Amino acid sequence: MAERESGLPRSAEAVIIGGGVNGLSTAFQLAKRGLRDVVVLERRQLGAGATGKTGALVRCHYANTPESELTHRSLDIFRNWEQRVGSGQCGFDPVGFLQVVSPDHEASLRKNVADQQTRPGVRACAGRRRGKRQG
Repeated sequence: MAERESGLPRSAEAVIIGGGVNGLSTAFQLAKRGLRDVVVLERRQLGAGATGKTGALVRCHYANTPESELTHRSLDIFRNWEQRVGSGQCGFDPVGFLQVVSPDHEASLRKNVADQQTRPGVRACAGRRRGKRQG
């Protein structure tokens, strides 16, 4: 591959814009499937955007169904990191997730939990409030 004066290649089989978790995961999966000429472009350093500001929370409970399904599928990678990625540990610790909502959002939460329960491998339940909080 010929390089320009800037150090960037003139061409590549795949060019990924963004060096966060999604961009790097895409590059990893392409390489795993045999592409060898993959370039990741990031304007600053890798993980400089939203990825670097995350609290490293992995949860499957989203109102957005595609995002929820993508996250659920990623759990296999976190749980089996060494086998799926090839080395090391990612530090994944499945501790659970609790979401507390105001009474105004309780119906939406219950609907979302019911939707989550229809997905294989996703465990979700809604608790009940016990009395009113005194302000």
